[in-house]
Parts: sequence; C-alpha cells; structure tokens
Amino acid sequence: MIAPEQWYEYQQQYLKYGIDMKPKSERDEARRKRKEAQKNAPAFTRMLSVATGGDRKLLLSIVLIGALVLIMVVLMSSYAAKLTYDINRTQLENDALIGEIEDLDVKMMNSTNITYIEQTARNELGMETADIESCVFISADDVPEEGFADILKQKAYK
Repeated sequence: MIAPEQWYEYQQQYLKYGIDMKPKSERDEARRKRKEAQKNAPAFTRMLSVATGGDRKLLLSIVLIGALVLIMVVLMSSYAAKLTYDINRTQLENDALIGEIEDLDVKMMNSTNITYIEQTARNELGMETADIESCVFISADDVPEEGFADILKQKAYK
C-alpha cells in the first residue's frame, strides 16, 4: 500500500504531464452544468457563487458599512437643512429688529429737533415767547462762586 504523501505526489506527476484520470465526457458534462447554472442565476448570486466563505463575510461587511455611511449622510444633510432653516429665521428676526431701530432713530432725531420742541411747547403746553422785559441777562461780572442757579433765582423772583 502507498502512503498518502506518495499517492499525492503520484497524482501530481500525472497531472504535470497532462494525463487526466477522469474520462473526458464526465469533465465536459460537469463544466457545462456549472456554466449553465451561472448563466441562469442573477448577477449578485453569480458573484456570490464564485466567492468563498471569507469573501462573503467581506462583501457583507462592505455592504453594511456602505449602508451605515449612507444613513449618516442622510442624517447629516437633514441636520444641515434644519440649521439653515434656523439661521434664515433668525436673520429675518434681525432684519425686523433693525427696521424698528431705524424707525426709533428717526423718531428720536425728530423729537430732539428744536422746532419740534418749540411747537410742542406752544401747542400742547400753551407756552409763549417771552418779552424782552421778562428775560434775564447775566454778565461776566455776575458769575458767582456757587453757580448761576442762585443768580437766576434772585433776579427772576424779585
């Protein structure tokens, strides 16, 4: 009896010189069946039928990673859209506030105008322009150490 190692070497020598132990009809039949099965199978199944167990795990992990990447892209784009919406809404609120500030500035400039103050004093408060006799004039000699308010009180209430 031949040892397994010797039998393997014996078979390898026959294959080396082109001697095939199987009959030609069996080889052709098996080859034809495999090709026919591959032609009828879908493309993905044909790809997996060629792949080994390790290759299938690799393909499955690649598909899962691709799916995760696509999900992350969708989530990130939805978050970016939400941020853009919030930014646009805040800009609209800022524009409205800027308009109000400009309106208040215009009102403030109008209300501090001397003609507006004079018209308000005459129309609403009933004030009149003072006569020349009612005016008090202060000269440089009349400047007191305490201030002008005391001199105005003394001259106004004589």
